[in-house]
Amino acid sequence: MSGTNARNRKRLKAAAVVLAGLVVVIGGALLAPDPESSEWVAEATPSQPPYSGPGPTSEQVSADFEAATAAAGVG
Repeated sequence: MSGTNARNRKRLKAAAVVLAGLVVVIGGALLAPDPESSEWVAEATPSQPPYSGPGPTSEQVSADFEAATAAAGVG
């Protein structure tokens, strides 16, 4: 029976070491400061749209829709 107890103690110690490692890794990730923004992060959108002219007419929208469906082969 002492062989079983020794084996269980080894398993318990191994599980404790793994758990302690996970706590260190997860805790470090949660406490780490946010990285500086880099170029691949999208910039904030401007408060005004890039074009503030009049909207398209219904005829322009219909023509664009027909051209897109024809190009896709759906129309």
